Amino acid sequence: MLIFSDDFARMQNYESYTKTQHEQKQMKYKLLSMVESVFGDSYARLKPETRNAIDMICFLATDKGFVYAKDTYFAEKHD
Repeated sequence: MLIFSDDFARMQNYESYTKTQHEQKQMKYKLLSMVESVFGDSYARLKPETRNAIDMICFLATDKGFVYAKDTYFAEKHD
């Protein structure tokens, strides 16, 4: 999704959704569960590196509710 610089600047000022490490962990697992349900049985057949990248995306989304990173960032981190 294309985001204009004014919108992105405003989004960076969003208040953090999670306040504690425990809340962050709970939200990550909630997001991950939703992703897994969309993939269904095929989630288990994804490469471990792909599952790790999805896990990281869910973790990063727990703070502001969005993730802003290029696909190359995740490719470098998770092959």
